[in-house]
Amino acid sequence: MIELPTAVVRHDESVTAEIEQAQRVANEHGWAWKLFQVAGEDTGFEAASFDLVTSYIVLHEIPAATTRAQMREAFRLLRPGGDMLLTDVTQYSALDKAAVRWHMQGTHTENLFGIPPTGKAVSVKGISVVRVADGKIVEDWVSEDTMGLMQQLGIVPTMG
Repeated sequence: MIELPTAVVRHDESVTAEIEQAQRVANEHGWAWKLFQVAGEDTGFEAASFDLVTSYIVLHEIPAATTRAQMREAFRLLRPGGDMLLTDVTQYSALDKAAVRWHMQGTHTENLFGIPPTGKAVSVKGISVVRVADGKIVEDWVSEDTMGLMQQLGIVPTMG
């Protein structure tokens, strides 16, 4: 189990269900989180009061002035030397995208990423977001467990 420090999280009103679920998970694990609902442009926190600032925002779907205000606020909150993680998501309003969770299994019998065949069985999971046009996949964004694959092939040692 991952040990998490005490956390205080504030968010805007568009993610009420997600924040309620996060609080349930925190409570189940005994994590001392306090979750609040506030506007991202003005959180009310003191300047330089966080070592880590994260934001799950949809930059392409909100007005530019709001994006600038939220970015200013995020940087205002960050302590010197702190970390920031900003996440944006792909716009699905055009309904031309689909998410696909996949699991690939096989045997490493051919050159892969410059690695000669090992004959080892491998199992890799991932997710793809595809864009469809005229009934065909024309773009594919993939996130897969490449580290796990390299460990299975013996290229990268396992931890622990």
